[in-house]
Amino acid sequence: MPILRNGLSGLNQGKNFSSNPSKGSLVMGRVVDIILDENHPKFNETGLDLNGIGLIYFENLGSNSAGEIKTAKPFFPNIRNYPLVGEYVQCFFLAVPTAGAKRNLKKEFYYVSSVNLWNTPHYNGLPQFLDNGQPFFQQQTYDQVEAGAYRISGIDSETTENPNSPINASQDTFVEKEDIHPLMPFAGDVIYEGRFGNSIRLGNTAKSLSIYSNNWSTSGENGDPITILRNGQRKDNLAVGFLPVTEDINQDLSSIYLTSYQSVNLKLSAKSLPTPSSYKNPQILFNSSRLVLNAKDDIIVSGQNQINISSPKISLYSDNVNISSTNITLGNTPEVMQPVLLGNDTVETLKNIVVTLRNLADTLYQNSTATGVKIHCYNAVQYLNNDILPYLNREKGGIKSSFVKIQ
Repeated sequence: MPILRNGLSGLNQGKNFSSNPSKGSLVMGRVVDIILDENHPKFNETGLDLNGIGLIYFENLGSNSAGEIKTAKPFFPNIRNYPLVGEYVQCFFLAVPTAGAKRNLKKEFYYVSSVNLWNTPHYNGLPQFLDNGQPFFQQQTYDQVEAGAYRISGIDSETTENPNSPINASQDTFVEKEDIHPLMPFAGDVIYEGRFGNSIRLGNTAKSLSIYSNNWSTSGENGDPITILRNGQRKDNLAVGFLPVTEDINQDLSSIYLTSYQSVNLKLSAKSLPTPSSYKNPQILFNSSRLVLNAKDDIIVSGQNQINISSPKISLYSDNVNISSTNITLGNTPEVMQPVLLGNDTVETLKNIVVTLRNLADTLYQNSTATGVKIHCYNAVQYLNNDILPYLNREKGGIKSSFVKIQ
């Protein structure tokens, strides 16, 4: 088919279709609604069912048909970066083949992600056009626009726009916040930012002289790779949300750092461990309020040098615990460490001592003529026979542990 041979350029060759942006193939649109779930009143009208998720209704800002409401589908099949109501998107007209047709082309609008009006990852919307047909930003002075045509993450002017669907309460979940800061980039970085303070930085050691310098470049050389996954930025006292920040492993809510030769000053909860900042080779750092490792099969932890675990309380729950080592010490004063006793051997030794004492006491009882000696010997024999020996002979509930075994 010509479409397959020519790629996207072939899509622009349908009948009565022009690829010239000035004739309407490429337009700027302002989102007025979006379908995100099956509860949207227009969900069934599209004829797409669940394939219609992400379909937007946009106000065409093109000169030929300004104000007309059109629909557009997301262009990328594997990236979900849907706009909010009030945001601007670039829409382009494509002629796409319909199902079961060889050359019958259907013309539809597609859109890409939101236009970066305010240089913030959180919300980039503008209020609706006013009655005179001019966009809101064309009716403001430059100073007013710079001060914020809506409540732009920290500025105290109110927006007139609800960023959620105006007719689907089920989608009414986005809350505009004033404290979501964009990340400060450094030369060569590739950064992916969500709207809520979550991000992935494919960065490097960057010994920047900016006041927004990062805290992982005190060691290593410029260009040493680092990957930072952050979920939830730190809470601070910055008054305006559009001021950039850099990641902070100690204050961000949850973080994963994959380093090469950086020094990361992670403050440990337990101070008996070596600090991560003292290590200058590749390492992976996890930090959050809680870490949970769960495996459907096995968890394998291996360290060529050592494994350190430190906490005010350590609990182990298992049906079978096996520690294989040539040197096991318990306690924090190695100079006074003493070896533990072997349970079976200790019990056998104690039994031999008890039997010997019992025989000695019995002999003295049989051969003694002194009343006091006979009484003491008799009591000793009874005590050793009735109390000590049965206790030593018990496999459970006796002197030997039922759970801990040593070699």
